[in-house]
Amino acid sequence: MKYNATITSIGSYVPESVLTNEYLEKNYDTTKEWIDTKIGADNRHIAAPGEAASDLAYKAASKCLEKTDGKIDCIIVSTTSPDYKWISTASIVANRLGLKNISAFDVREGCSGCLHALDNAFTLIESGTYRRILVIASEVLSRFMDYTDRTMPAFFGDGAGAVIVERCDSHRQGFEYSYLDCDDSIYDSLIIKTGASSQYYRKDNYLNGDIYWYMNGKDIFNYAVKSFKKLVEKISNDTNISLSDIDKFIVHQANKNIIEENFKIHSISIEKTNFTIQKFGNTGSSSVFLCLDDAVKRNFIVSGDRVALFSFGAGGNFGVIVLVWDGKGGCS
Repeated sequence: MKYNATITSIGSYVPESVLTNEYLEKNYDTTKEWIDTKIGADNRHIAAPGEAASDLAYKAASKCLEKTDGKIDCIIVSTTSPDYKWISTASIVANRLGLKNISAFDVREGCSGCLHALDNAFTLIESGTYRRILVIASEVLSRFMDYTDRTMPAFFGDGAGAVIVERCDSHRQGFEYSYLDCDDSIYDSLIIKTGASSQYYRKDNYLNGDIYWYMNGKDIFNYAVKSFKKLVEKISNDTNISLSDIDKFIVHQANKNIIEENFKIHSISIEKTNFTIQKFGNTGSSSVFLCLDDAVKRNFIVSGDRVALFSFGAGGNFGVIVLVWDGKGGCS
């Protein structure tokens, strides 16, 4: 039997400390005008010393769980900045939340990891394996930032978002379509080269900057445009849903120009999307959930809206999920 799956709760959290364009202009070889023109970010929130991905995830999840009875069958965490190697951040969050005897695992698929985690949750709910899953995307990207670089600190910030995916009766609307893909030709265009089995920490890694994020901006921009085109085509070819049938578009907040270029190419009204890059910068895999929560809080997205979630990023992974926003609370 195939069950219906829908999002019944959402929450988010960003750290208190804010890195402003004014600070960057004063302390780096950059200008507010350049940042606004090339990126579109005004602020980005930065985790405090000792504040890890699990801490942000816990706070976002706690807000999400406030709207439920607290019963969870499984936790899935998307992060590229886990607390530790070897163990999942999800297991740490489960412990913090006091959840016992549940499945808890991480997904590490770069900026599109939130959609991979969400797709896993929808599949597990539809199959009848679980009734209620907590999906979290949490990033502390600032830990891996070279603050002597004039560009990278202007792009990225820290934050977490969480949703609950739940089995609901057939009359409750929810998940409609997903497609996940990977352009492996650009796997090394956004990467931290040191810290895993390919190249472990050595003195020269610190000297040459391989312990920090590296990004080939031109490759990422071209890949983002190409992947968005493929995702739009997949929706059209695989479903009866046209772009005009989609009420709202929530897109990974990588760069204002990428979003505007894609909407222009495909003749999508910019009024159909929500921007949060100006508030948070690029927060990696958490950006879609942060943007979605912001849209719901200010009633940009309301119950009954058909919403398309798009993401692309590190490793060449990209994807789309189409759902009908329920907004009616828990199903149990």
